[in-house]
Amino acid sequence: MAEGYDFLRFLFTKYSESEYLTEAWTPIHVVLKQFLQNSSENFQSMSYQTIYCQIYKSTCKGYKERLFDDLKKLIIEHCQNIKLQLDESMKRMIDDRSNRHKNIYILQFINYLHQFQRAIDVIAPLFHYLVSVFVFKI
Repeated sequence: MAEGYDFLRFLFTKYSESEYLTEAWTPIHVVLKQFLQNSSENFQSMSYQTIYCQIYKSTCKGYKERLFDDLKKLIIEHCQNIKLQLDESMKRMIDDRSNRHKNIYILQFINYLHQFQRAIDVIAPLFHYLVSVFVFKI
């Protein structure tokens, strides 16, 4: 019976800052970026269960606020990068005043929107353990 308590003690022992960054956030961050960018470039394979367990452990160890803030920063950073790319396309479209660039811009926007929706559809269930209070902060 003592073994069960040792496991619970381990599970709920708070991470140090460096442990959070190396053991929890860095692997989660890499996978989330892959989801958001929807790319196979430098793909690091990690099972859904592994990611889910890391998020659950981080939540149990008292880092749900930090995890939520880091997730929010990552998504904001991704959206800002997309905005810059779309602004560049918009500038080319305005400079050239061609229908071809308008079509490219529209297709690019639709593509980014679909990529983002697919990424959010995968990311949202992973963060189930973040209390709904933090989800409604957005």
